[in-house]
Amino acid sequence: MAALGWLAWHYRRLLLGLGQRIARKRPQKPAGPAQLFGMDLAPESLPDDLASHAERLWQQDPRQALGLLYRGLLSRLLNDYHVPLHAADTEGQVLRRIEQLQLSGLDDFGHKLTRHWQAAAYGHQPPGSQVGAELCQGWRRLFSAGGA
Repeated sequence: MAALGWLAWHYRRLLLGLGQRIARKRPQKPAGPAQLFGMDLAPESLPDDLASHAERLWQQDPRQALGLLYRGLLSRLLNDYHVPLHAADTEGQVLRRIEQLQLSGLDDFGHKLTRHWQAAAYGHQPPGSQVGAELCQGWRRLFSAGGA
């Protein structure tokens, strides 16, 4: 037993270096982008009740409300579903990744939200209040307690 202790003490640097090399070789899960389309995707940057917050925003600024819902969707994809998003992704590439999850409710919601987000963000065409109510209700179905 004493001989084993002596060997461990004598070769401690070798054993320590071996452990560090093994730890370095472990593959790291690539972290997703902190931002996508200029939007902060950190879950803590989003309101707890995102749908209610978006509904309140819709009254004054539908474009900002859509942006909040879209940012929330991207954050959920990245952090909850572990979808590999990249800083250079387009909205179309994000939709293809949603399709690959094969979750029809999420797929339908993602397409509808993206279509309205693009119309507002790039085409300066704000959607009506009915669209806002539908999107917020869809958010609640997918992501509220008991959802995703």
